[in-house]
Amino acid sequence: MTGLELTAVLALNAEGVRAAPSPIAQIAVDIGGTKIAVTVTVDRAKPAVVRRSTRTVLRSAPSPEEGMSQLIRDALHAHGLTLEQVGSVVVGIPGVIDRHTGTIASCPNLPELDGRALGRRMSESLGLRVRVENDVNVTAVGEATAGRGQGIADVACILVGSGIGCGLILRGELYVGADGTAGEFGHTIVAADGRPCTCGSRGCLEMYCSGKALAARAEALGLDSAHSSKARGEFHGAEGLIEAARHGDQAARRELDEAFTYLGLGICNLVNIVNPRLVILGGGVMNGWPTAIDRVREIVKAGSRLVARDRVEIEATALGDEAFAIGAARLAAAWRTLDGGS
Repeated sequence: MTGLELTAVLALNAEGVRAAPSPIAQIAVDIGGTKIAVTVTVDRAKPAVVRRSTRTVLRSAPSPEEGMSQLIRDALHAHGLTLEQVGSVVVGIPGVIDRHTGTIASCPNLPELDGRALGRRMSESLGLRVRVENDVNVTAVGEATAGRGQGIADVACILVGSGIGCGLILRGELYVGADGTAGEFGHTIVAADGRPCTCGSRGCLEMYCSGKALAARAEALGLDSAHSSKARGEFHGAEGLIEAARHGDQAARRELDEAFTYLGLGICNLVNIVNPRLVILGGGVMNGWPTAIDRVREIVKAGSRLVARDRVEIEATALGDEAFAIGAARLAAAWRTLDGGS
């Protein structure tokens, strides 16, 4: 499938998108760098997260595909549902999908998924059509259709968690680029010959502002997860760094200021190149240090080009974790239309 065809599949325009006949349950699986959430939405009701797990399920099961399939079965059982009652399954992964082969080409924070045909193998295991998409693309669709981005044609949705992801809504459509790899914002280079990244490159933005970047800085400062109120939480050392900053540790505050300065500079580049009307910021790291958005706004205001900088808005996500499930349902409807309603 070409990039142009894929963009048409993921169009956000409501025209021509039909609801599936009597959908009963929609499954959305959000695979993050440190956690996995399975959400069940029944008859368009409020999405309910019924299963959470750590990434160890990808390693402890006979295969990542079987581990994920079992999580879905468990979630349905907890909801009193069966596989026959499922209308769609959408899986979000924090990485690049090879649209030509259907395999996961690169997943730096979950290398155990590299090269795997996750959708095809899960489809075989469950007996259902399983679609795999970049996780922040899915979230961006949710925010654009039901959240902060409603009514805005050009939106960049950026999530700062274990890494950094970005979904682009341009002219009212999810933009994925020529090969479906657009939006790899966390792997834009911000420092020549900089810190080595888990993707194999050096100087990537997410090595300067993300959960793993802050965890590394926390270790350098001697601020590990023992300083966190959630000692084994999602970001481990990053939580310790943020907790120390909350308690007035000046070294920790300087690290956060530097990290979000890098994020602001990255968004300056994005604004100058793409010119979105709205930038939505979310993710665990942003949520952990909410005043970071003010630093980002300051940097973007100072560094972006005239006209764009005066009109771009930078806001926090409106839907939080729900955006993923909403986006998954919206994409599933678009895919069903392309498939002729099947």
